[in-house]
Amino acid sequence: MVCSFRILLLSGDTEMLYLLLIFAVLGASEGEVLSEPPALSAPSALSEPVAEPTAYGLPSGETVVAPEGMLDALKALGTAPLPEEQPWLCAYVEKEPLDLAARLFGISQYYETNAFTAQHGTNLHAHIKFGSADAEKMARFAGSFAAEGIRRYWTQSLAGTALSPSLILPFMESLYNDTPEMIRKAFASGIEDVFASGPLPLTEVLHPGSLYGEGLLLDAWQHCVTLSAFSKGFDIFRWIDMPRIQALFFKSTGVWLFGGEALNPEQLAILESVFTSIPFSLHGIAAAFVQEGIPAVNPENALRIPGYTLRVPVLDLSLMRDATLLPPLLSLPPLPEYTALLLEQVAQAVTSFQLIKRPELMQRCFHVLDWVRKRPEAGLEQIVPGALMPASPDRLVTYLVYLWLINSDMWLDGALALYVQHLAAPFLSLLLAADVFSEGSDVTRLLHTTSAGKVYSEQTAVRRTEWAGVGNVVTAVALRGQLWHYEGDTPPVPWSF
Repeated sequence: MVCSFRILLLSGDTEMLYLLLIFAVLGASEGEVLSEPPALSAPSALSEPVAEPTAYGLPSGETVVAPEGMLDALKALGTAPLPEEQPWLCAYVEKEPLDLAARLFGISQYYETNAFTAQHGTNLHAHIKFGSADAEKMARFAGSFAAEGIRRYWTQSLAGTALSPSLILPFMESLYNDTPEMIRKAFASGIEDVFASGPLPLTEVLHPGSLYGEGLLLDAWQHCVTLSAFSKGFDIFRWIDMPRIQALFFKSTGVWLFGGEALNPEQLAILESVFTSIPFSLHGIAAAFVQEGIPAVNPENALRIPGYTLRVPVLDLSLMRDATLLPPLLSLPPLPEYTALLLEQVAQAVTSFQLIKRPELMQRCFHVLDWVRKRPEAGLEQIVPGALMPASPDRLVTYLVYLWLINSDMWLDGALALYVQHLAAPFLSLLLAADVFSEGSDVTRLLHTTSAGKVYSEQTAVRRTEWAGVGNVVTAVALRGQLWHYEGDTPPVPWSF
């Protein structure tokens, strides 16, 4: 699937989004909590910024010389779009063995008196995609050139001498959208070559109460987001030094939290439990914003976010929502309104992301729900409120996913009780939700939200059956040691032309 940097803001209206932009980000194992933070490898966001060595890691007393011709080549790359590949650069990146210290010194020399230009981005992109040199070697060189430019940009920005916004991030984002995983990994290796000597010192900018201004804060956030897109397989905290709360939350969940200082420890723990119980591959949420904890700007519109965003409310946890009012009127414990609002947004993200990632699932859900809705004897109204019955199928799926997030065990129990009374629609509908959380596999996730607002999950098996015209439908789910089957009627084969 082609990815691109774009903002997808979750709202109350559950429209299907047909441009989904998502990155693979490493999540943390279930059960990690901020009260017992995982150790971060040094240099990390929890340590003091590391000073940059002057000789790129060489032992004291040794000197390094830039590769002959590099300065001229880099200047030519940044002057104008080249009509053909640059022979010197293609030959240089193929040279073995790589003298990394000389490369980094040569790039550093260029930035002493020059800057990264839009032409650099155009020409390096073309060399990686269409050049005769090895694409991965070229990408590694480009990664180092970009990373050193970023380092210089922040040195100038923190000193108040940067003249204009950096053009490097748009180049990186364009390259990410247009290249396969192996090229992104090679580009990230070049970034690692530079930041191995010390991360970007962004803690002061990102820290609450920073005096650097909103513009630089947004710029720092964008650098966090864009660099983390390339950090798969690398330690992002070797690249960026940031405040403890952001570092620990991202390490635990793979989601950026901006403005999290406005949350109390209980609210933060609930938010973390949501993202550690539901993997990024299911929800596609890349960033969460707490408006009360950020300046008077709208970061969701100002930033290029590779995925969905989530707005975190700041509500007292004593404000509860009564789930017993939802059909089929099960005796469920209430949950904090804070958690309920989070889960509503997560349900929208999960539904939109999974239905777009899996077109066959979208077709299956739409066909099955339309079929049961037209059969009053099936009892769909026993699980879907009357006001939602005329809604579009994706709205119905979102609602079923929300129920699954609250307490999938209890809803399944209620649906099975109705199933033995020959009301099959609730059970069949929840099996669609199980399919959504399965990500196409033979295993799904059962979710449980406590009255304290925390979310927990466990995996369980599902069984699929091929239905003519509908596909591989989840028709059974394992619950409390038993496999519960749907053995009722099946929808008719859709018309095809």
